[in-house]
Amino acid sequence: MASVSSAGVLSVAVSHRHSIRWSRRIYSAAGWALTALALLLLTGLMLSILGTVFVMGFSALRPSLFVTVTQGTGGGLLNAIEGTAVLSFGAMLLAVPIGVAAGIYISEYRATSWASAIRFLSDVLVGVPSIVMGYFGYVTMVEWLGWDFSVAAASIVLAMMSIPYIWRTTELALRQVSNDLREAAYAVGANDRQVILRVCVPAAVPGILTGALLALAISVGETAPLIYTAGWSNYLWDGRLTHSPIGYLTYVIWTFINEPFAAANALAYAAAVPRDVLRSRDQPRLPAGAQRAHPCSRERRAPRPRRGQRPRLQALSSTRALLCRRSLASIASGSCLHAHRRRAARRSRFRGRPPCARSHRRRRRSR
Repeated sequence: MASVSSAGVLSVAVSHRHSIRWSRRIYSAAGWALTALALLLLTGLMLSILGTVFVMGFSALRPSLFVTVTQGTGGGLLNAIEGTAVLSFGAMLLAVPIGVAAGIYISEYRATSWASAIRFLSDVLVGVPSIVMGYFGYVTMVEWLGWDFSVAAASIVLAMMSIPYIWRTTELALRQVSNDLREAAYAVGANDRQVILRVCVPAAVPGILTGALLALAISVGETAPLIYTAGWSNYLWDGRLTHSPIGYLTYVIWTFINEPFAAANALAYAAAVPRDVLRSRDQPRLPAGAQRAHPCSRERRAPRPRRGQRPRLQALSSTRALLCRRSLASIASGSCLHAHRRRAARRSRFRGRPPCARSHRRRRRSR
């Protein structure tokens, strides 16, 4: 009787397990189907928007747009293209050195309190809306400092928005550099500055360039902060950093698309084409041979070479590996030179002394 009851309980448990398994499969299939449907819907909407922009934009493009300035609700895009290039260059000129330096400091000295503070402030800065950044630039630089609408105010605001992306990609790129390279550099006598600048940074250059291109794409596509800081001008830039408004492509798109004139709408579509082309060209790509971070740990060490196999630089391309080997060789040669000089200076102390004095001095040291 007990065996029959236990068999019944076992059959009920097995059937319940099978029912749970089938329900999980049904829910999983339904979830994947809804995800695929949402992806197809969003892809279709994006392709329709891009198709409309490119079809209308290429139909409105003509050579005169690139050699004439904007005049009212018509004209060309020469002033807007020049202004976008000037603002992007100014923003990158300010953001890249600061962002790369912050990324190096946070990556190499991550245990310090300053690194934690910089990381926290940068994360907060990423979450600030762009229009808030533009209003901050308007209050501080345009009104309080009296710069008016200017290239300097707009470039500083764009640099403030770009710095977090640059330092974050720099930090991730430096963390992907194998610890074996750092240990090899320290083993040949390199100091912290040589290890960072001559070993780690050359190996992380593709990741740093990725962050710079991402920041450039963001600066090219911004509108709200530039409305508060750069203003608008139908003329070419006169070379002044302050008290001089400047044109840019996103203002043409945002303003002229709402005009009731066909010429203004065509100019807005024509301005969207070079902007989208620039942003697509500046999209970051993972460099060939880059090492992806392990999902369960911050760093993943390269596997040890087998017996009889020469160790090689893992997760590095041939060019970067050659640069790192040359850096290590130059550091090693410099440390060997210093060691040779120390030995020569030590030998010069015993010149002019008889051999008995030297041996007596050695015996005293050994005691």
